[in-house]
Amino acid sequence: MGATARPITADQLDQVIDACPAGPRGVRDAAMLLVMREAALAPSTVATLRWEDLTTNADGITTIAGQLPALSGRCVEMLEAWRNAAGELPVRTGPPTMFGVAIRSVLNIVKTAGARAG
Repeated sequence: MGATARPITADQLDQVIDACPAGPRGVRDAAMLLVMREAALAPSTVATLRWEDLTTNADGITTIAGQLPALSGRCVEMLEAWRNAAGELPVRTGPPTMFGVAIRSVLNIVKTAGARAG
């Protein structure tokens, strides 16, 4: 039987995010990793997210499609940074998604980010 993955801790996530490279891809990777952790999303879900899936209610609470848990202010700020930086990367063919990557790419980003952080 295969090993079961343990959830990443907040400190480990900080190390992974801090190890993301500078530039648009690093901003994307950091935002994606934080969204995955905070919203407990699988790579397949993250790969298909659209900007329209983000919802902010009257109290200023931002969620993915209205589902809890709510995203932190830090996560929302990272997503906005990514939205601003996204125009600097080539456009992927296929339906427009929040991060512009396929499921396999999400898996590679997670693996590479973890390796960079140690």
